[in-house]
Amino acid sequence: MGSEGRRRALQQTARLSVLWLRFDLRVDDHPALNAAYHTSKGRVVPVFVCDSRDLEPNELGWPGLGYHRALFLIECLTDLRSKLKRLGSDLIILRGESERELATFAERIGASLVFTHEATSPKEATRVDIVRRSLEREGVELMSFEGPTLYHRSRTPFRDDLSDLPRDFLSFRRSLEHASAPRPPELPIPKLLPLPIGISPGKLPTVGELGHELTKPDSRAEVKFIGGEAQGLKRLKAIIWERELLDHCHSNRRSLSGEGTRPHLAPWVSFGCLSPRRIWYEALAFEAKRGQSLGVYQLVYHLTMRDFLIFHARRARYALYDEGGMFPTEGAPPPNAPALFEAWWRGYTGFPLVDACMRSLAGTGSLSPQGRLIVGSFLVHHLGLSWRLGALCFESMLRDYCPAITWGWLQSLKGVGPRFSEPSVHPVWAGKTIDWEGSFVKRWVPELSSLPPEALYEPYILDEQWQAHFGIQLGVTYPYPVIQPPPPPTPSTPLRQRLMEKVWRRFPQSQG
Repeated sequence: MGSEGRRRALQQTARLSVLWLRFDLRVDDHPALNAAYHTSKGRVVPVFVCDSRDLEPNELGWPGLGYHRALFLIECLTDLRSKLKRLGSDLIILRGESERELATFAERIGASLVFTHEATSPKEATRVDIVRRSLEREGVELMSFEGPTLYHRSRTPFRDDLSDLPRDFLSFRRSLEHASAPRPPELPIPKLLPLPIGISPGKLPTVGELGHELTKPDSRAEVKFIGGEAQGLKRLKAIIWERELLDHCHSNRRSLSGEGTRPHLAPWVSFGCLSPRRIWYEALAFEAKRGQSLGVYQLVYHLTMRDFLIFHARRARYALYDEGGMFPTEGAPPPNAPALFEAWWRGYTGFPLVDACMRSLAGTGSLSPQGRLIVGSFLVHHLGLSWRLGALCFESMLRDYCPAITWGWLQSLKGVGPRFSEPSVHPVWAGKTIDWEGSFVKRWVPELSSLPPEALYEPYILDEQWQAHFGIQLGVTYPYPVIQPPPPPTPSTPLRQRLMEKVWRRFPQSQG
């Protein structure tokens, strides 16, 4: 019997299973794939469902799957199909409602098991439950495996329902450090059997099919993001081993932009192209070889924070999406809330630092953690708008959008969710302390590029003569502030005093 005959014989005797892929688009350190491989002796059919409900508009009427995320998803699926082909299989693309398509497909090929990873958000968990019930009606069992987090929930010191999960991140981190440790990553499987005879893989989705038109990348973007596990592993290798950027990233962790200012791994982690345990393992291997590193500490810190928000989302369930969260507070939005929100998301608030961050997000689909803190704090604390508006905006605009992280973090800014140590950020003085020369603002708000640093973050201090001198006109080329500029931080600091002296020397009228 030849190799093809032996393969066909094994296909007939092995137990056929389906791997339902969602946000775990990789083959490395994939618990669900490894379990399916060992259970079915390699007879695994990988499936991705393009669910039509993911393309529906959100509450703002914006695409639920934004352009940058849609493009990244297509690249991830393209890379995953290539990897699966090298393993001897292929990626099945189904279109429609997940519960109906998976049940029909499992019945068609005679599969008795479907493997997948656990959900990270309440809405995703609801869909998994619906799929489970639909499969059970066909006599098919759905098996879920922990995969999206660094720490496995069963290895944490908290109850199964997470009812004793601490509200503040510091207590959560201390509990994990004393009682748990991540598992080492699992090796990728060696090979898969071919797809069942007569099964067509289907075409990958296009940008148009996902509701968008292909556009040219913004030339101002400093980091090029290409989806897929291969690109994610390449990026991980570059920042840790080849360029040794971790310590540099730590020293520049408050920066707003730049290739070497942060690892830029979030999109690959959000789509499951990179396993958090693989990142953790590589970072610790680097530290074991080169000695202790603040960059490694920062990387593990952020992975742990990601786990905290995912666990918080599982505990909160649908309270994750409620205005009051799990800890309701009182408050009414301002009467001109729609106009304020539009100025915020378009990047025309009259506060250059906020505007530059929002325009950068719209143009690239990416925003640094410091930038997110700046715009989120401005939305919630200075404009007095609902934190949910920010979450819905990020859902459509961010490439690395993750419901548990985005909604939980904005809840924390409002004070109705988990607690972090991040304070409110001043929309003017943050720029002066982070980027005094204003290179980031001048890139994304070019109408202010002629302003000197002393006035860049406060163009409203200029009278008409100085505006004409620098070639701007408030209210025409750049808007007036949508709210009264907040007072400077108190107490007065030597840095603030030195900055104000520079302003007064150059613009004497600003003293009044």
